[in-house]
Amino acid sequence: MPRKERLFIPGLPQLIYLRGNNGETLFADEEDYRFFLSCLKKASQDYHQALHAFALQEARIHLLLTSPDKTSLSRFMQHVGRCYVPYFNRKYQRTGALLEGRYHSCIVEPSTYFLICQKYVETRPSAVSAHDYPWSSARANAGFEALDFVRPHDTLAGLGRTDDERRVRYRQFLASPLSGSFTSRIEECLQQNCVLGTLQFCRELEGNIHQSVRPRHSGRPRKHYPNRLSHWFRLEQEAQACLTGYAYQEIRLPLIDASAPSDMPVSPSLRSEGTMACLRAIARQDRMHDTARLWYQGPMFRTHHMASQGIEQFHQIGAEAFGHEGIEIELEQLLIQYDLIRQLKLAHLMELHITTLGSEQEIGQYREALKGHFSPFRIVLDEAQRKDLDSSPERLLRTPPPMLAELVAAAPAAASFLSEATRARFDTLTRALEQAGIPFTHTPGLFPDRACYAHTFYEWQTAHLDEHNVVCCGGRYDGLAREVAGYALPAVGFAFMVEPLVQLAETSRAALTGGEHAVDISILADSALTPQAMQLGHRIRDSYPHLAVFNDFSGVRMVSRLARARRRGSRFVIVLRADEPGRIELTDSETRSRILCDAGEVMSRLQRWFN
Repeated sequence: MPRKERLFIPGLPQLIYLRGNNGETLFADEEDYRFFLSCLKKASQDYHQALHAFALQEARIHLLLTSPDKTSLSRFMQHVGRCYVPYFNRKYQRTGALLEGRYHSCIVEPSTYFLICQKYVETRPSAVSAHDYPWSSARANAGFEALDFVRPHDTLAGLGRTDDERRVRYRQFLASPLSGSFTSRIEECLQQNCVLGTLQFCRELEGNIHQSVRPRHSGRPRKHYPNRLSHWFRLEQEAQACLTGYAYQEIRLPLIDASAPSDMPVSPSLRSEGTMACLRAIARQDRMHDTARLWYQGPMFRTHHMASQGIEQFHQIGAEAFGHEGIEIELEQLLIQYDLIRQLKLAHLMELHITTLGSEQEIGQYREALKGHFSPFRIVLDEAQRKDLDSSPERLLRTPPPMLAELVAAAPAAASFLSEATRARFDTLTRALEQAGIPFTHTPGLFPDRACYAHTFYEWQTAHLDEHNVVCCGGRYDGLAREVAGYALPAVGFAFMVEPLVQLAETSRAALTGGEHAVDISILADSALTPQAMQLGHRIRDSYPHLAVFNDFSGVRMVSRLARARRRGSRFVIVLRADEPGRIELTDSETRSRILCDAGEVMSRLQRWFN
């Protein structure tokens, strides 16, 4: 069977991973490290590779580079191997392969994932601080030493206006935690030689090169079909407990929203989101906004992306806080989201992307610059794009017309319109996130769908869903609050999209096994003992009304009923068999303990287990 052709796209960075054959040592002493670096330097210069980062470990090598073409990359890797492997074999009197098979690689989306990949590479040697490890590029990129063969990527320029500022911020970035979600995604893409990028970026590439670039799911489809309602119910319970724990009060929103603004995507007779309803409730209560922290849940309505489908219903769980100007409330809401995601055991599947949009004045200046940039090409835009150009030209950057790709690439950068005060505010927030242990990535090109946000905006994204990769979004919207309330009203809020969260829980084995059981006790009995089984179930429900007790009268084989009880998630299984009259079998699925007892002892045994 021929080898799969390696994916290569000119101009995009490549993350490369090599390891020793069967996990063997690649570097036994300092001389080995130094010789490999000399091979790496010569190969990168001879084959014109822009080496951005590297890390050498005892049995592993990580490289992050940009190659001019596929042939140069192949010859570069061959040169490194043919230079180092003979040296190592001669020195240690060994023969045979030193490196394990083909190298693993993946393509990296520069604007979103390059810095994350560079951090992944330079923090791989976790035994010491990245700045103190001598065999990686961390010291060079952080400004502690110079390596003439390491070339910083253009993405680093977005960290600051001066070299010193960029180095300081990069050191802080290296010291912050790296999300397990990022790590697992990087390693999955390395194994499958695909693209590490956002859903939109991957879809655009697939349209251009006519092949799939996203990771593929492995294994057979599961025979177990999860109960979506149980996931939904658990999500609502966890959200209520989490938000109540932060002293947020629930507000019930009207389904009919006759006063919705004219730019809402659906008829004003149906609510399309909860923020406006919360704002109007606050505006009607003069003193409420000083301490108002509200949360809501329920169905919303929007126009389907296929016009023929009409209006579709979706669900949100959201929270809004009013009267707080500082970053403290933004940090608290991010903590709420992180706590809820961890409670649902989904943290390893989600990534926090955050940015600062600037003040309202700075956003206005940026929009005017974008209008001036795109206006000469207005004639080639369709009606929707012209509307975006007039109101929110940054949307053209999110979904650029194919014919204007080069123009979009040359558009003004939002960072150049940010003041020092805005940068300092955002730095304070990101440092607080690092101290709180919340992994994140700064994504400068992140813009909201609605043009009402200022300063902080963020999205929780996932790469494990084919659609709706944004699971939660939020930020600060003081301008919209002032417009609705009629007076200055600081406002911050967020909303979880329930359907993507539930779908994500269904794809996660950890989430399926976590939380409360849908059924606490299953009672299985031979048909002759059905009356006794029903009486036993009635007694258990009377004694423990908070438990869910399931009597299985299906009549199938006992082995099949036991398997069904496991799939239902039953903590306890009680079996009554006709060939053992008066004896009952009790099984605890968590401790895997099984006992036989008399019928009269069942209640006392259960009480002992519960206690």
